[in-house]
Formats: sequence, structure tokens, C-alpha cells
Amino acid sequence: NNRPTAQRARRQPAAARATYPQALRLRPEYPEAQYNLANALIDAGKPAEAADHFRIALRTMPASVDVHNNLGIALIGEGKRDEAIAEFREALLVDAASVKAHRNLADALGSARQYDEAIAHYRIAIRLDPGNAATHYDFASMLMEMDRLDQAIAEFRAALPAGPKRVTAPNNLGTPP
Repeated sequence: NNRPTAQRARRQPAAARATYPQALRLRPEYPEAQYNLANALIDAGKPAEAADHFRIALRTMPASVDVHNNLGIALIGEGKRDEAIAEFREALLVDAASVKAHRNLADALGSARQYDEAIAHYRIAIRLDPGNAATHYDFASMLMEMDRLDQAIAEFRAALPAGPKRVTAPNNLGTPP
């Protein structure tokens, strides 16, 4: 599990995807290897395969917020939004303070036009990590979709100093990056 994890960290996803199965042949239910292979498959754009491996990891790691959250991401990639929403909710049952799970749930709820609940989860994620530019940006994008422009502008502004430069945030405000 260490070798393919290092390969993935060095941005060698193909090598990592080829190496994880070696670890799994030795120990098929090895949850960390299943989880890491699933993440490598997400990186490779193979969400259905990733979801299968996340589910295997959940058999022995049912209290892992990361496995539930990333399974939700894989399900979104498969176009299974309702199942993804259920996984993000499971992640929050494991850890109600997971910014990633709140943000992913908010994103999924927003795409389902369940705006009130999405707003609530964006606000929780921002309260937990006010400096997370991506959360402010995603929240602002949803607010624009809802035609709440003043609120969207405030969130785009909050995204600017919060993190790495996102060219689209200044563009959405009509200012140069």
C-alpha cells in the first residue's frame, strides 16, 4: 500500500493503479488499499470502479468519514446524485464537523435544487472553515444560479483572500485577477 500511495502522490496514477492490485491479491479485504485504489480510480475518471472499491473498504471501515465522502464523490461521477446525497449524510453521521462532507452535500443538494438545505450546509462548512475559498466560491455560484446576486458577490469576495487564486472568482466580480 505504501508504494502505490507514493506513486499517486508523485502524480503517477497509472503506476499506482497497477500496483494496488498486487497488495490486494495478498490481502483482498485490506481496507486502506481498497480506499487508496478507489481514490486512484477517481483520479483516472473511473467512478463506477472506484465506487466498488469504496464499498469494499466500508465493510471494514464503516466509521470512516473519508470513505463515505469519497464514495459520494464517485456516485456523483456516475450520475447517482440521490445515492451520493445519502453517502454524504452518512459521512456527517460519522463526523458532523467534516467540512468536505458538508460542502459536498451542499453541492449535491444545490444541483438537486434543494436550495434551503444546501445553503444550511454551505453555512456550516464556512463556519467550520471560514478560510476555505472553494466553499465560498461554490456557495457563490449556487447563489448566482438562484439569482441572489448581492449574496453571491459577498461570497465571491470572501473567496478572494481565502485561498489560492481562483481566476474565475475575480472574473465573476468583473475585476481582473
